[in-house]
Amino acid sequence: MKQKSLTGFMNEVIEDLCQQERFATAHIYTYALRAFTEFVGGGEIFFGGLNKSSLRRFQRHLEDLLRSYNTISTYIRALRAVYNRAVDRELISGEFRLFSGLKTGVTSERKLAVTAFQMNRLLNPPATG
Repeated sequence: MKQKSLTGFMNEVIEDLCQQERFATAHIYTYALRAFTEFVGGGEIFFGGLNKSSLRRFQRHLEDLLRSYNTISTYIRALRAVYNRAVDRELISGEFRLFSGLKTGVTSERKLAVTAFQMNRLLNPPATG
């Protein structure tokens, strides 16, 4: 099995995305890689450094930095997508359920519904005059 670093492979994926003009996805992957690299203290990251323990610590690190749930889940999903590509290309052997239990969903942070009080004010505006 070929040994590649997560850093090198992720940069290759980012380049491929840019060539496909998928700039938004490349941007997300770039920031996810940057955040994970800063978390581990810089340098080259090998796939062996991507394990359940390091991912949980990374998630906690982002929470400690007060990153939003959506930012955390976006970075975790970007790492998972690159990890899955590496498994598909047989660069690494995949670890079953490596990303389970991590924040990978999306949550609405803005309240979209009006309250009963707000609805009452809309339906029965105060009399003017």
